[in-house]
Amino acid sequence: LPGDYEMRVKHLESHGQSVMELRSGQRAALNLIGDTDALTRGVTLTSSGGLCVTTRARVAIELLSGIDPLKDRQRIRFLVGTQEVIGRVQLLAEDNNRKTIANLLFESPVVVVWGDHFVLRRYSPLETLGGGVVLEPIAPRFTARNLASEIEAAKELHVNDLSKAILAFVRWRGRHGIRVSEVAIAFGLPVKDTLEIAQQSAIVEFAGHLILEQRLIEMREQIKRRLTELHKSQPDRSGFGIADLKAGILASTPEELLQQLVEKMVSEAILNRQGNLLSIGGVQVALTPEQTKLHTRILELLKSSGFSPPSADVIAQNLRLPKPTIEKSLVLMDRLGKCRRLGLDLFFETERFNGALGLVRDALRDGKQLSISDVGKMLESSRKYVVPFLEYLDGKGITMRQDNVRVRGRNLDT
Repeated sequence: LPGDYEMRVKHLESHGQSVMELRSGQRAALNLIGDTDALTRGVTLTSSGGLCVTTRARVAIELLSGIDPLKDRQRIRFLVGTQEVIGRVQLLAEDNNRKTIANLLFESPVVVVWGDHFVLRRYSPLETLGGGVVLEPIAPRFTARNLASEIEAAKELHVNDLSKAILAFVRWRGRHGIRVSEVAIAFGLPVKDTLEIAQQSAIVEFAGHLILEQRLIEMREQIKRRLTELHKSQPDRSGFGIADLKAGILASTPEELLQQLVEKMVSEAILNRQGNLLSIGGVQVALTPEQTKLHTRILELLKSSGFSPPSADVIAQNLRLPKPTIEKSLVLMDRLGKCRRLGLDLFFETERFNGALGLVRDALRDGKQLSISDVGKMLESSRKYVVPFLEYLDGKGITMRQDNVRVRGRNLDT
């Protein structure tokens, strides 16, 4: 890097001696195989995904005595390792005339990590201005609104202690969790070493992310609080999806982290889950008197129709109500167990459904093979309703299709 060239290392040497491995700080010579003609002075050798290139870095600068203070957008030469690139200074804060926190905006990509030391020179005429240390290889953008917090973050990162720097990085950049690989790249460390150092402080690894332990506890409380609010505002709903949780503070939480946290809370019986819907333990669906009355009228229609239930459109015409109102009620009744949904617009009254299931089970236990016609006669219904019913039973393993008949399935008795 930069350039994303693929090379293979054939041989390693240090001080003229062949070696099997090299460590940070050792003098090294490498025999490379690949498109070596494309390499130029200053490129960095790294494993795939180990480092990244950047065109804007957050740095702490200290000027030499006698050098005039830097000006915002001043053009400079940036020298780190064997790289030299042209860039401009974007000032954030000055502790005094000699020490400055700034972003460096480079005209070409450069490879740096936290803690890299560099030299700054004037663009023209050539003159050494001072030096400094890299705080973040990819500098976040700042505005007047968040400038103070960005300066505070930079000061916490400007330390010599690696574990303290990682703690500060996760606190400021991983409020909602940050991938372990992103932290490893920012500090130029293997993922394994990053985890070991991070877990020495108040940081935990969760779902492939690093996050402050206290923040994880707060997120659990926010999930419970969010679900409680949803239950209060929509009392007729039995549960809510992950998308409903991603609001407010939780909106910036990575999807996989939120999913894993919800899974853990379900396993601990803090949350209940039915299908894709989540709810707080002990919360009951609260129906209004009007909803209760409507459910009763719909159930009467479903019961009176036997195993040939009317569609939402037919129910709406009978009750002289809008179709969307009926559809919403049927979905809620399914969640409450008052009816069973087998299709987009196919709902059976629960007792009628269970009765039909019992008849099919009894017939199969007697060793019978059932065709669609047999089940239709048994339930006094037609193919329109019997086919989706049998397909549902196939999916549950209660029945098993063999040619044009149904036989006993593996889950018939469960």
